[in-house]
Amino acid sequence: DFDKLPIAFAGVVSFVGDNSDKAAINEKLNVKAQQGQIILITGEHGMGKSTVLRLLSGLVTPVEGQILSPLHLRTLHVSHNPHIIPYMTLYENLVFGNEECDPTRVTAIVQRMGFKKH
Repeated sequence: DFDKLPIAFAGVVSFVGDNSDKAAINEKLNVKAQQGQIILITGEHGMGKSTVLRLLSGLVTPVEGQILSPLHLRTLHVSHNPHIIPYMTLYENLVFGNEECDPTRVTAIVQRMGFKKH
């Protein structure tokens, strides 16, 4: 069953900064998450927590290693930086620019995260 395939980071290394000042964020990151499993990512400021999420969502490509995930998997990265459109609802911000999203599924995920409709 494709919905039960894991997501895995295998030896993933990512860098940030320009060519003169590159810093390794994730040195040989190896983690595997099964369907339904919750993984907590913690660390000090600048340690690469957001980079891991950007790697998973495909916004950043690893310099080394592989990110393995089911082909049908779609991810959504909501940054902790204020990149929201203030006059839109949470739902509208989440689906902005994605004509293919399933409204029922998005609503279910938002409710599962503890947000309520007002």
